[in-house]
Amino acid sequence: MSTRKPDGGELLKAGEAVCSSAQKELTNEYLESLNRKATFTGRKDGACVIKHSGLSISHNYVEVRWADGTRKVNYKDGRGYLVTKAGAATRKEWGPEPEHNYTETTWPDGTRKVQNHDRSGYVVRPNKDGGYAKTSWGPAPEDNYVEVVQADGSKSQHFSDGSFRIDKEKGTGFLYKPDGKGGYFSKTFGPRPEDVEEVTVFRDGSTRVERGDHTGYLLKPNKSGGYTKQSWGPKTEDNFTQTLPTGRPN
Repeated sequence: MSTRKPDGGELLKAGEAVCSSAQKELTNEYLESLNRKATFTGRKDGACVIKHSGLSISHNYVEVRWADGTRKVNYKDGRGYLVTKAGAATRKEWGPEPEHNYTETTWPDGTRKVQNHDRSGYVVRPNKDGGYAKTSWGPAPEDNYVEVVQADGSKSQHFSDGSFRIDKEKGTGFLYKPDGKGGYFSKTFGPRPEDVEEVTVFRDGSTRVERGDHTGYLLKPNKSGGYTKQSWGPKTEDNFTQTLPTGRPN
């Protein structure tokens, strides 16, 4: 059983119907309040062409609307976008600058995906407790991570190189980053000096610790199997060197 395709006259009527709906949305009173104007023309493919004009460059553009909610906009500076709503709402942006070119898709459950021109992008999925999970990707190492955000604002990020960051309430948190050479850097942070501690572990087993109160120490292994610890700080008693023949000093 074949389905008859609408002829040009029927499509033109469909386009005029889209124009009628658009005119109800973009009333003369509304446009005049913004010092803007618009003309509406039905097209034989069932679309309505709306030519916008105004005092600002951004107010001068051509918009095409279809009955299914699809919209296409072209600005005079070469920028534009296409919005479709078939199951998922997709917005494709383009323009002369790299950051103008991306595609964003939103699903009814709130999931959102963004794909950028440089092959970077992300997907955000809401969870039941009011938070969300974000998976990001791209050509640079820092582009690739998974982020989980809870309803209370706390979040964790895990990167492809093995590093991670945890942000808790009241500005406290922890981060860890391997150096790719057998060592790593970690930091405990927060609003108070006593919340802050940075630890750098080197490949040779040396460890450097710096605290928010300006105290710290450098721990280095020696040839006899022990450690040398050089401590520093704002007080006289904070500054000393300790050597143990065996074992690791606290």
